[in-house]
Order: sequence, then C-alpha cells, then structure tokens
Amino acid sequence: MDRQLSLGQYLIITVIVLLINNLALWYFLGSESEEMTNAQTDSIQTPSLIKESKELENIGINQNRNRNNELLAANSDEADQDQDQDQDQEQEIFEESIEVTSAVKSYMASDEFFEVLDTYRTQRQEKQRELQEEVASLSTLELLNAYSSATDRQEKSIILQALYQSDLTAIDSYQLKEFYNDEDVNGWMKSKLLVAMLDQKDQEAINLAKDYVATPRRANTSYEIWNRLFDLDRDYVISTASEMSIEQLVKQGGLLGSMLQDSDAKKQFYENQLDNILNSNNARVFQNLQPYQVEIELSRSQQQSLGGLLASERKSERSFAIGFVGNISDIDMLKDRYTELSSSQEKQTFVYGLVSISASESHKELARELAENSDDPLIKQITNSL
Repeated sequence: MDRQLSLGQYLIITVIVLLINNLALWYFLGSESEEMTNAQTDSIQTPSLIKESKELENIGINQNRNRNNELLAANSDEADQDQDQDQDQEQEIFEESIEVTSAVKSYMASDEFFEVLDTYRTQRQEKQRELQEEVASLSTLELLNAYSSATDRQEKSIILQALYQSDLTAIDSYQLKEFYNDEDVNGWMKSKLLVAMLDQKDQEAINLAKDYVATPRRANTSYEIWNRLFDLDRDYVISTASEMSIEQLVKQGGLLGSMLQDSDAKKQFYENQLDNILNSNNARVFQNLQPYQVEIELSRSQQQSLGGLLASERKSERSFAIGFVGNISDIDMLKDRYTELSSSQEKQTFVYGLVSISASESHKELARELAENSDDPLIKQITNSL
C-alpha cells in the first residue's frame, strides 16, 4: 500500500512552490518593464507608468500570496485527514489482534483442542515406534545409508541413536570420515566415530582427533580418545598435558586417566607441572590429581610445600602429598606428619609409599619403625617383606 505524504513533506513542497512562483513573477514583471522602456523614444518613464507598474506588481504579489495560503491550508487539511486515517488503521489492527489472541486462548482451553493434541501425540508416537522397529533390523552400513538419505529430523535422530549403539569398526574409515564431517552429527557421535577410526589407525583420523580434543568446549573428552591417542602418538599426549594450564588440565579427566597409568609419562608430567600444581588455589586440582607412587627428584621448596599439604585439613591435599612421601628426604618431618594422621587408610598409604618405590634405606627404616608402633595388622603386613 502506498504511503501518504506526511505534514512535513507537504510543508516542504509548499515552500518550494512559493519560491518558484516568486521567481516567475519577478521574471515576468522585469521583462514587462523592459519592453515598456524600449517602446518609449525618450527613455524616461512617466509618473503614471511607474505608478501602474507598482500597482501591477502589488496585485501579482497579493494574488500569489493568496494562492500560496490557500494551497498551504489545503495541504494541511489533507495531512490531518491522512494522519487520522493512519490512526484509525492502527486502532483497527490493534483491535483485530486482541480478537485473534482471545480466540486462540479460548480454543486452546477447549476440549476440542486437547482431543486434536492427543491425536497428534498418538500418531507421532506410533510413527516413532514403527521407525524404531524398522531401524533395529538394519545393519550398521544400512543405518549409515539410511541416515544419509533421511530428511526428517526425528528420523535422523532415531537412526543416529541406533548408529551410536552399533559396531562402527565394520565400516571403512573413509565412510566414517564422510559421516564425521556431516554438520548434523553431534559431539558424542563424533567421539564414537573417532574411536572407530583410530582403531583402524587412520593417520587422518589422528589429526581429526587432535583437533577435536583441542576444542575448549570439549574439555572432558572421553578417555577412549585420549587412550588411543596415547598409543598412537605418545609424545603428543605428554607434551599436551605438560603445557596445558592447570585450570584447564583438571577438567581433562580423559587425558589424565590415559597418561597417568604409564609410569614414565607420569614422571614427565609431574616434573613439568608440579610447581604449577602446588601454586594453584583451585581445590579441584588436588581432587583430580592423585600422584600415587611418583618417582621424581624434588627441590627443597617443593618438599616444604608437600610437607605443608601433609598437615592440611583437606583430605584431597593430604592424599596428594602422600603420593610423594617416598621422594621427601626430611625423615623427621615425615615421622611428625604421620603421627598427625587420623585415618587408618591414609596411614596405610603413607607407609606403603615409603617402601614401594625405589626407596632409600632411611625411608625403609622409617616404615619399619612406624609398623612396629602400629596396631594396624595391614601396616605390619606391609613391612613383613622388608
């Protein structure tokens, strides 16, 4: 629908018309005066001619002003009428929207609406059940083909769930990669696909897995991916763990779980990250990092920090420090910290840590002393082999 001119636009047009009329009048009067002057032989105007010229000019100006005033008044009236029409149309639309909203609310509260809704739900559930039965009879390859040809979102979702439960190792790696790059495939399915591709030792899949675990929002990446990456590219996993910030590292349960099962990898990790761990104020660090039986050489400041953690009120901090008792050279300090422990489990772990690593003779001697003074049969049993 064409828009009506606003009042401001009419006023601008009116001003332009006035200017044009004034210029035309000036040109007309000027030309007429010049013709009258050229017709006279003495080039001197008589008083009557001058008077007549002024009267004509005044009449023209007055007539022009009257026409402009009439035009301005007409335009103003028309603009007011248009504005009134716009307001009427807006009011009409507003009233219609209220009527529609009221009608919709009334229908949604009616029994007829609930009957239609129940019918829709029943049909949808029946369709979903039939589709699930059909999908259950398909092989993994058939599921993959069915997913590629499906267009309905619900259908694709059901097929995707069936694929996640299926054995993807039966599919060639190149087909899995095509499926992996599908924009509708979500994170948990991508993780499953990566594991299957890594099991086939696909080099391109290794790069895809590295890109996957490097994404910040996939902080708690599955242990299976990290475990396979550790087997296929050990140095990458160790360097990633050694260079990662502690705040980010404590969220990587999969990374730590895959690497800390290997004694050499664990040693390299704590040699690189122990200072950062001890300086962290994040309580989750000591909850998620339990360095049981780590054999590394500790600096004096590291030993002092670990000695302080052994006396901590927090169990997670005590447990973390107990993992290093075999590396702390201050035997007197270890003896004092042991006596401060109240948990029998912590005491057992403490004594076992003194003897299970390549312990020095002084550590073994402390273990014997603690076992002799203990009433715990498990602690006594620990030192029987010494």
